[in-house]
Amino acid sequence: FLFNTVVNTTQSEAVERNMTTGRHQVRDVICKQCKETVGWKYDKAYEASEKYKEGKFILEAELLFSLVEDVDENGDGGGTAGKSGWGGKDRQGWLFPSWY
Repeated sequence: FLFNTVVNTTQSEAVERNMTTGRHQVRDVICKQCKETVGWKYDKAYEASEKYKEGKFILEAELLFSLVEDVDENGDGGGTAGKSGWGGKDRQGWLFPSWY
């Protein structure tokens, strides 16, 4: 999915990459907590059909934990992490790679 904004990340310098959808100028998106690359941002698309991606972010689902915790029967958020195969979040809401 394309995202308009992401949080708790930094970005690398822009580089040119040949991707499956054509040539793009992109920046890696890096988790502030663990310093791992978790996706990229499209700065520029050279194909007219790809211009809608400019300024948008892609996050790799397999590298992230979910930002939503299950609520247990007490309603205090003490339940287990989501059942979707994604994890949870820490108290600051940081994004973590799934292997963290």
